[in-house]
Amino acid sequence: MGGSTETFRLSDTVQIYLDEIGALKKLPQNSRAASLAARCGYGSGVAFCGDIYVARFMGEENRNLSFTLDDMAPEAAWLKTACQENMAAQANDGRSGGMSAEDMATQGGEGDGYSWKQDGEEVEVTVKIPEGTRGKEIKVEFKPETVWVKIISKDFQILLPLFAKVSTDDCTWSVVDGGLVITMEKAQTGETWPALEAAM
Repeated sequence: MGGSTETFRLSDTVQIYLDEIGALKKLPQNSRAASLAARCGYGSGVAFCGDIYVARFMGEENRNLSFTLDDMAPEAAWLKTACQENMAAQANDGRSGGMSAEDMATQGGEGDGYSWKQDGEEVEVTVKIPEGTRGKEIKVEFKPETVWVKIISKDFQILLPLFAKVSTDDCTWSVVDGGLVITMEKAQTGETWPALEAAM
């Protein structure tokens, strides 16, 4: 099981190198690389295993350039255009689908007992709670990387490990039309969450 290096495109100027049989070697999943790929428009379904090398290149000779920790930040210039670049490359290859940066920035979805949506500053989660539940029966506990909902009288609880950190001082909840609506402010403004829950 020697394996060899495989490349994975992140944008017109950035790609990652990985062990092509990292999964067969049972190397640990690299959630940081998966998150980076998700922000480039690939969604949350791409899994990478083992160590990943990220490289920037340019010119016809594809000369490698420095890629710093600052380049990993959600507000990095190359990340803001990566989705569009990948969709254009996909169209040139005759494929369809994909997701634009705008779509990714406002995407949400559904999970086990909840639905969610987001914008550049907040994440909003609507939790299905037992019928007839009153606000005073509900306890919501916010931590930077989790939110925990408990309704003791109904033997109900849900714990959500969050994809990224939230600012706990700016999180609120309310009961609206029989559902629990939780609003959390992202710790990193402008960050796009490809999923509500962190990969376990």
